[in-house]
Amino acid sequence: FIPAVNAAMDTTTEDMSDPVYLAFALASIAAMLPACWLAVLVVGRRRPGTLSSVTGRLRWAMVAQACGVTAVMFVVAQGVSLLLAPDAPSSFEPLPQAAALLAVIIVLVPVQAAAEEYAFRGILMQTLGAWLRHPAWAIALPIPLFVIGHDYSWLGLLDVGVFALLAALLSWRSGGLELAIGMHVVNNVLAFSAGALGLVDLNSTEVSAGAAAFSIGYTVITAAV
Repeated sequence: FIPAVNAAMDTTTEDMSDPVYLAFALASIAAMLPACWLAVLVVGRRRPGTLSSVTGRLRWAMVAQACGVTAVMFVVAQGVSLLLAPDAPSSFEPLPQAAALLAVIIVLVPVQAAAEEYAFRGILMQTLGAWLRHPAWAIALPIPLFVIGHDYSWLGLLDVGVFALLAALLSWRSGGLELAIGMHVVNNVLAFSAGALGLVDLNSTEVSAGAAAFSIGYTVITAAV
């Protein structure tokens, strides 16, 4: 399930294991966060905090709860995957490169993941929800836009689509982005970190049927918890 990093970037021509390129790619996505806030402030004429939740602010306790649950589920899933494939190949990155990658990941991935939530489960869901009465439209219509921003095989894109659906349902159910942000941030940080350590290939875009099924199952169970 590791390949479903949920980072909307093209990896076909650039090296994601290069700290400089990874920083550029993540920062280009992270830039959506202030763009969303500015759009709401200037065009929507409302406080940016109204994107975060129905309370008009980000409820940090809920973010922490989602982060904790996702971290535990991620570790459990990794343990299960090692039992199922104990001889999975790995090639550790040189220490200086791994350290540089981890520094980039720790600083930028949380902002990148949050930016995607504010764009797809924030602005898009709220805008569609204002136009169309039934919440199903606001939940479903942004999903294809989120999916096409990712460069995976069709099974990987299916995995991304399931994540987008569950993140939208969590946002609707909780009245805010906090649970989706927590799940997205932890998934991305841990998955990218595994790539930085050479445990998975950051440039891989092919997802097998088994990996997709495992990842989808993990995402569904984590969202349910």
